[in-house]
Amino acid sequence: MESIEKTDRLMLIWKTHARMIARPPKDLAKSFSPTILDMFAIPFMKGLNDAQITVQYLQIKQTRGTVMNMQPITTERLQLKPIHVEDAKGLYAIWSDSKVTRHMNIAAFTDVKQAEEMIALLQELGQEGKACRWTIQLKPNDLIIGSCGFNYLDFENERAEIGYELGYPYWGYGYITEALHALLAFGFQELGLNRIEAKVEPENTNSVKVLKKLRFVEEGLLRQYEKSKGVLVDLHMFSLLRSEWSMSGSPVKK
Repeated sequence: MESIEKTDRLMLIWKTHARMIARPPKDLAKSFSPTILDMFAIPFMKGLNDAQITVQYLQIKQTRGTVMNMQPITTERLQLKPIHVEDAKGLYAIWSDSKVTRHMNIAAFTDVKQAEEMIALLQELGQEGKACRWTIQLKPNDLIIGSCGFNYLDFENERAEIGYELGYPYWGYGYITEALHALLAFGFQELGLNRIEAKVEPENTNSVKVLKKLRFVEEGLLRQYEKSKGVLVDLHMFSLLRSEWSMSGSPVKK
């Protein structure tokens, strides 16, 4: 029998690091004892012997690094590139517009340094595998028109939440739908997600329209769910499952 201390240690390492792995390779199976496999109900790992904890830890860390290897994503009209501090000036022009931030959980920025700090935070979360963000650029001149990404990533439960915003002059041209279409494909196909969520204020009708166009399902109203600019607000919960994405062919409603 394994000691409780060893079992707890293995559980901690799995829960801390394996959640960053969208699709754990089968050779990691050697790192888990039958006791741990039963706890986490991982069928293809059952019956394999216990391995050295250090080797298992390093393997998971190496795999984790490949999961969040963000690459540019190209669509017909847009280029999505991993957010970078050099984008601060362009994104500040968007994040300082009260028309854009009206339904965001931030107040309109008043200094470009705020944009730099936000980008640094998003990059840090990306390095930790907790979130990821792309800057949306308009071809062919790479004009920054917004950003999108995953506000949080929960690989253990194969789910994430999308977030996005678009500069006011670019509303109404289908750019955000095009960007999110590509983002969803990345989430389901590259990150192995099963469920992608979106939370939207009821008054944000434009965003609701975009989500419905992408075939998100409205699940219900989260009453006084979180504070936005110091006030508790309701949020609509939307979700899209990988099976729904797969069955729909092209997931965008015409």
